This record gives sequence, C-alpha cells and structure tokens, in this order.
Amino acid sequence: QNGSASGGRVIVRASAPQSPVAAGVSETTEVVEEFMELSLENVEKVLDELRPYLIADGGNCSVHEIDGATVKLLLEGACGSCVSSAVTMSMGIEKRLKEKIPEIEAVVQVSPEGPELNEENIEGVLNEVRPFLN
Repeated sequence: QNGSASGGRVIVRASAPQSPVAAGVSETTEVVEEFMELSLENVEKVLDELRPYLIADGGNCSVHEIDGATVKLLLEGACGSCVSSAVTMSMGIEKRLKEKIPEIEAVVQVSPEGPELNEENIEGVLNEVRPFLN
C-alpha cells in the first residue's frame, strides 16, 4: 500500500488480493477519502455514522463543545457509566473523527454538569434520602 495526500483528500492505492481465478492478473484499486473541515456540523456527521453502534449498546454521545482543535464529548446513557467507555472513546470515536477530520488534535470525554460537590449540597441530597433509610 502507498498513499499520497492531494488537497483535502487522500488517495490510497492497494493491490487487491489475488483469487485462483485471477491468478497472474495484477489489479490496483484506488480509494479516495475526502477530508472534512473541523466544524460542529462535520463532527455531527461523523458521529451520526457511529451512533447506531452506540445506541445498540444503550448509549449515545453528544458534542459538549469544540475548543480549538479539541472536541469535547458527553457520553450518554449506558456509554456514560460503562467501564469500557475509555476504549470506546479512544479506539472508536476519536479514531474515526481524526480519520475524517485531521484538524482534530484531541477528543475528550466530559462529565455531565450537576451541582457543585460541597458539604452543603451533599447534606441536601442526604436529607432527601434519610427518611427512607429507617
């Protein structure tokens, strides 16, 4: 295999595996993959390709923010609490986003926003639960 960059796309040339029928015939296949610019719309397009797989496992993801060349994602549903979420993020989502949008330098998971963790807020939650503990 060899590849070359040409403008906003990459051209990959690879020799096709030979079958017994095509023995002695060398065939080269050319695949052209278009790159996308870093924008919310394009990040959503790439995520839309991946969402069926996330949804099948009871999860999903949404773009929290794009900060420079860093995309911040919120993993939702089962994906947010899954022990494999780090692998899903780096080997699945981040890899595909960087393949399609080379400008992306990092993809990070953010936690859902909630009340600040301090003694007053913790006591407030505990006060709501205490009556049910007796």
